[in-house]
Amino acid sequence: MAKLSKTDLKKRLKECSKDELINELCMLSGLYAQVNAYFFAKYGGEAAANELLSQAKNTIENEFFPLRGMPRVRIAVAKRAISDFKKQCADLAKIAELQLYYVFEVSKFVDCYGADESLCNTMYSVFDDYAESAIKIENEAVLKQFIPMIKKIEDISYRIGYGMDGFATNILCDYGLPIDEFDEE
Repeated sequence: MAKLSKTDLKKRLKECSKDELINELCMLSGLYAQVNAYFFAKYGGEAAANELLSQAKNTIENEFFPLRGMPRVRIAVAKRAISDFKKQCADLAKIAELQLYYVFEVSKFVDCYGADESLCNTMYSVFDDYAESAIKIENEAVLKQFIPMIKKIEDISYRIGYGMDGFATNILCDYGLPIDEFDEE
């Protein structure tokens, strides 16, 4: 399939009128759900970002704890919800919240149904991604709101086995994130 380079695309777009560009963007938004979600997040404000976060959380939850039927446990589908959300929303706190939610849902699933190596690996890697996101968040109050969920993940991790006990604390220490608040609450 032949591709149009970014340079060629820019040249052609510069030749278009403002109305033609608006029409093209509207058409793209109608054709591709991801483009529509991107524009929704970009121009929809906080409410749009919260709605996209809620949709991503529902996708993750549905893989591990569906309302009806058995869990599908398609890790790729649940992780794609995170990567799609990252493309749609630039709010680091919301990205970190979604990553932490993913780890929480996986840890609950492992606690209920048992673990295997792939589930433990995905918990560990996504929590590591959370820690990378958390480092970039400069608002300490935002970080503190995640502590109760991290404590729940830690509590569950001690029951899981597979060397997962205390993994969250270990990762937070590796990144130099504060963990002393765990003992206070």
